[in-house]
Amino acid sequence: MAAKAKAMAALQASNDSGISIYNHLTDVLAKLLESKPAGTMALDEFEAMSALMKTTQYSAGLPEPEPPADTTWKEETGKLLAAPPPPAEGEEPEPEEDLEIPDIVAEMKLFEQVGVGLSELEVFCLAKSVHKLSRARSSTR
Repeated sequence: MAAKAKAMAALQASNDSGISIYNHLTDVLAKLLESKPAGTMALDEFEAMSALMKTTQYSAGLPEPEPPADTTWKEETGKLLAAPPPPAEGEEPEPEEDLEIPDIVAEMKLFEQVGVGLSELEVFCLAKSVHKLSRARSSTR
C-alpha cells in the first residue's frame, strides 16, 4: 500500500502552474468518455485529446521578449571595415605597396600552435586596426 500511496502522491504533485499529471489524466479521460469513441478509437484519440487539453486548459503565457542587443561593438567595428574615401579630384590614390603591414594573422597562427595568443576575431580586429593606423599615419605625412 505504501508504494501505491507514493505513486499517487507523485501523480498529484503539481508544477509551478498548479497542474498535476493526475488532474490532466482525469480531464482527458472525462473528455474521452463524453465523446464516446467506439472501440479502438479511444486509444487513437487519447494522445490528440491530451494535446488539445494541454493547449486549451493549461496554456502558459508567452515568454518575455529579449531586450534589444547592444550594437555598440558592431558600429565601432563597422568603422574599421569601411572602405577608404576616394581620393579628391587631382590627387593620386596611394599605392598599396607603400604600406608595410606585418601579416599579423599568419604570425598569430604560429603562437596558436604553441597554445598562446588571441582568438581569430581579436586577431582580425587587431589587423584591421593596424591597417587603419598605418593608413592614417601615411596620410598625415
